[in-house]
Formats: sequence, C-alpha cells, structure tokens
Amino acid sequence: MPARGLIPKRAPPREHRHTHGINEHDSVATGVQLDELVSGGETTLHKHIVTEDLLAGLVTEVTADLVLTDAYYILAVDCSQGAVRIYLPAANAYTNKTYVIKKMDASTNPVIVIAAGNDEIDGQVQFIINDQYNAMEIRTAGSADWLNI
Repeated sequence: MPARGLIPKRAPPREHRHTHGINEHDSVATGVQLDELVSGGETTLHKHIVTEDLLAGLVTEVTADLVLTDAYYILAVDCSQGAVRIYLPAANAYTNKTYVIKKMDASTNPVIVIAAGNDEIDGQVQFIINDQYNAMEIRTAGSADWLNI
C-alpha cells in the first residue's frame, strides 16, 4: 500500500518497433534486425543477426529434377550433369508463396521451371534459365498463376 498522500504511478504504454538493415561491416552477418522497445522516454535496442548459418538453412542445392513443396524457398541449381526440371506446385495451393531459383553453373544445360496443370508463369507454361547466375523470383497470391517478380 502506498504511503499516505502518494498515488502509485502506472507504467506508460510500451511501443515496439522493428528496423531492418544490412550490416556491411560484419562478414559473417548477412542482415540485421533491430527491435526497438520504447517505454516512457527510455529506448532499449535488441539486435538479431541473420547469420550465414541461418541463411544456409533457407538455401537448397539442387542437382536433379525436383517437385517443389512449401518447405523450399531458395534453390541453387547445378545443371552441370544435365538439364534440371523444377516442378511448381499448383499456384492456388498457397497464398503469398515465393520461390527463388538460381542457376549456379556455367554449363549450357538449362534450368526448366514448369507450372502445374493449367497454371502459368507470366503467361507461359514453363520458364527457362540458361545462363550462370541468372535467377528468377516467382510468387503466387493464391490465384492460378505464378508471377516472375
């Protein structure tokens, strides 16, 4: 119980902000997220580093034909042994799903990205990546089509 004549103070509401940026000075970190917690004029920053180890968990190295599922995100494709076909799931099976597909080798063998059923990728049933380090980022909003963004 507060002393006579004193009124207990209520804590001010807390505001939570996120700031994302790139840490160019740290060769291990690929990105930084700062969480800023503001309370009554005091600011506390919490730093979360996105490390190469975490990023490695998002990248799948591919050397043979692959049927994509929700578990995949970034594909690093090696076609040095022959053409590699990447089969997309039905676009309407996901909302806001993104895949990044990149050809890593210098061979003349292509990466062939193939839409499911009647789906299309920017109006086509397949998309071909021929050159080393070329990539595509495709996304669906839950419709019957994939967009190369």
